[in-house]
Amino acid sequence: MHGRLIRSIDGGQTWSNVATVEGEVSSLLVLPQQKTRLLATSNGQLHVSEDSGASWRATTHKERFTVLSDAFHSAVVYAGTNQGKLLNSVDNGSTWSVCPGNFPQGMVMDIAVSIQDPKVIYIAIVGKGIYRSEDQCSSWQEANNGINDMAIITVSISPIDKKRIYAGSIT
Repeated sequence: MHGRLIRSIDGGQTWSNVATVEGEVSSLLVLPQQKTRLLATSNGQLHVSEDSGASWRATTHKERFTVLSDAFHSAVVYAGTNQGKLLNSVDNGSTWSVCPGNFPQGMVMDIAVSIQDPKVIYIAIVGKGIYRSEDQCSSWQEANNGINDMAIITVSISPIDKKRIYAGSIT
């Protein structure tokens, strides 16, 4: 199966194919500090564009990426892997390091970073639920009170209230 990276330059009126990649495109991120740099994941691989999506190159990173998230106003980017790791980059995705963490192993399905406080991060892990860090991924606490029986696959933080969290499940 192949996925396509497509682009609109007229607000969605028309679309054009800019790249074909192996597997489905599961995440796409325009970096806030480098507006022409984009990151995409497909089939566990990280792809990078330096020219607003006109061309793409696959990276040779050893991790299998599942999802990307940014910290909005910095060069910090987070990536989840299907090996149950959370990675962070402080240089717009050029280099990556593993975030320390006491969260359980499982595929990281989604990452949410607070606009109000970029130290606050939530992650959704397959079969494990939601975990929260309030110190930019140095330590983690389970945040599953009342949702233990749900298969959470996505999480989001309100831009006006960092304590208001939304989650989506498949059950």
